[in-house]
Order: sequence, then structure tokens, then C-alpha cells
Amino acid sequence: MGFALTAHRDLSRGARAAGASRTELRARLAAARKPIEAKAADHDRRLGQLMDQWDREVDGHVPAADRRKTLEALRTLLLERTYVDNLLATLQREEAE
Repeated sequence: MGFALTAHRDLSRGARAAGASRTELRARLAAARKPIEAKAADHDRRLGQLMDQWDREVDGHVPAADRRKTLEALRTLLLERTYVDNLLATLQREEAE
């Protein structure tokens, strides 16, 4: 996902340098934003599921060693979600230029 955004951003910058209109540039950035926003929504849904699972495991007194898998999944997903947030912030900065 990051590589695609970088390639798209480079194309947008090239289009800007070549004199593309602001409307055209915004359309390109909006197209790049859609799949990233969908990924963010999917992350939010999955995070909610994992948090519910964690709560059930804690409330059910599941041994810590057995809860570790859920905890690791939460950590991984949170890191990915941060990456997606950073991609969206990059797009926002690009739109402001």
C-alpha cells in the first residue's frame, strides 16, 4: 500500500510540475485516498473484534500465555493502523499543497 501511495504521490508531483490543474490533482489524490480509507475502516472493525475477544479472555480468566496470541494480534493491527493514519496524513498534506 505504501509503495502505491508513493508512486501516486510522485505522479501527482510530476503532474503539478507539468502544469496540471488543481482540480485534476485533487481528483488523483481523492482516488488514492479511497482504498486507504477503506483499509482504515477495516482496521477499525478488526480492532473492535480483537478488543472484544481480549475482554472475553480476561473476563473468562484465560491464562496469560493463551491470551498472548490476541495481544500480539492487537499490537500488530495497531501498528498497521498507525501506518494507515500516516498515509492519510500524507495525502492531506499533499491536498493542501
